Amino acid sequence: MVNQSFYRGMLVAFLIALAGVYVYQNILHPPKSSTEEESVILLKSIENISKLMLVEANFNEVYTYKDKSNVFFGIIPAEKKAIVVMNAKVQIGYDLKKIKFEINKERKELIIQSVPAEEIVISPDVKFFDIQTSTFTNFEAADINKVNTQTKKKIEEQIETSGIKKNAKLQLVQSLNGIVGITNTLGWRVIDNTNTIQLSK
Repeated sequence: MVNQSFYRGMLVAFLIALAGVYVYQNILHPPKSSTEEESVILLKSIENISKLMLVEANFNEVYTYKDKSNVFFGIIPAEKKAIVVMNAKVQIGYDLKKIKFEINKERKELIIQSVPAEEIVISPDVKFFDIQTSTFTNFEAADINKVNTQTKKKIEEQIETSGIKKNAKLQLVQSLNGIVGITNTLGWRVIDNTNTIQLSK
C-alpha cells in the first residue's frame, strides 16, 4: 500500500507544475488582448498602405528666347535669339511613410498628427533650334542658364494651372481614407488633426 507521503508529494509536484504553467502563460508570456491584436493589425495595414505615391504629367512648350544688348561701349546694338523646345516630365507625390500618427489603445483611436508635404520633381529636356546671333555675339553658358531659369519658371506656371497638384492631393486623401476604412472595420476611430481627410467629403 502506497503511503500518504507519496500522495502528498505527487500533489505538491502537480501544484508546482500547474503554478509553473500559469506563470509561463500569464506572466512571462501573457496572451495578447484583442485591443493589442487590433493595434498590431492596424500598424501592419498602415505599413502596407504607406508607400511613395506619384502622379506624373508631361508638359510641352515652344517659345523664342531673345537677348538684346549693346557692345563696344553701348554703341552697337546686338541681338541673339533661338527657338526653344521644352519637354518636361513632372512627378508630384507624397511619401506616406512620413505620416506621423499615434495610437491610443485605451480609447481605440488612431490619431493622425501630420502628413508629408508634396514632393515635386521636374525633369526638363530643353533643345535649341534656329539659333541666330549677330557679328559680335555668341550663344554662351550665360544664355543656357537664362533659358534653364525661364524653362523652370514656365513649367512651374503650367503645374499651377494644370490640376496635377489637385490630382496628387486627391490620391493622398484616397490613401488616408483607406486607412480610415481599415480602422473603422476594427472598431476603432480616426482623429485627423490635419483636416486632410475632410477634403473627401
